[in-house]
Amino acid sequence: MNEERTRATETLAGYLRARGLDVRAPECVATRSPVVSARFAGEDGGSLLVVFLTSKVRRQMYLEVQAALEQSPGAERIFLVLTDATLPREAVLASLTSIPVEAWTQAELQYDVLNHVLNPRMRKMSADEGRAVLQRFNIESVSRAPLIRASDPVARALSLVEGDVVRIERCSMTVAYYEYFRLCVADHTVMDEREEHKN
Repeated sequence: MNEERTRATETLAGYLRARGLDVRAPECVATRSPVVSARFAGEDGGSLLVVFLTSKVRRQMYLEVQAALEQSPGAERIFLVLTDATLPREAVLASLTSIPVEAWTQAELQYDVLNHVLNPRMRKMSADEGRAVLQRFNIESVSRAPLIRASDPVARALSLVEGDVVRIERCSMTVAYYEYFRLCVADHTVMDEREEHKN
C-alpha cells in the first residue's frame, strides 16, 4: 500500500480502538480487481474490511465491494475509503451490500481527529450513562442540550448516532480538567429545533 493508504488504515484502526474494539494490526487482502483492501481482525473472531475505491460509478463500486467480500468472508462491517473528495449518498452505500457500510474520503483519514492536540478527549457514553446525564441536567428537549452533529468529524470517528451522548474532557487552568456533555443530533434536527425555538 502507498503511504496515504497506510496512514488512512492506521487512522481507522485508531477510530476502531476509540469505539472500544480490540483490533489487531491490519492484514493486507489481495483482490482480483484494482481495489486495495485491508482487514482488521476483531476480538470476537469477526473481521472489519477496509476497501479503497477508485471509482464513483455505482455499478463499479458494487463490483469492487463484492470482489473484496469474496476475498474476506465473514466481514461484519465495511469501511469504504474513496480516493475522490466527495462521498456518495447514503442510499448508494446501502445498496452495495447488506453489511453495515461507513464511507470516508482518503483525505479525511490523513490525520486522526481524536488525537489532535487541539481536540479535547472525548468518549461515547453507553445508553444508560447517556440517559443518566440527561436526567441529571434535566434536559428534556434537544433545544436545551449542547449539541454535536452526526456529520461532525469526531462524531463520525466515534460512530455516534442520533441520541448518543458524548463525554468531553477539557484541560483547565484552575482545576486539572472539567467535563461536559453533548447530545448527538442529525443535521436536519439542529435547524428544525432552532427554527421552532425562534417562533
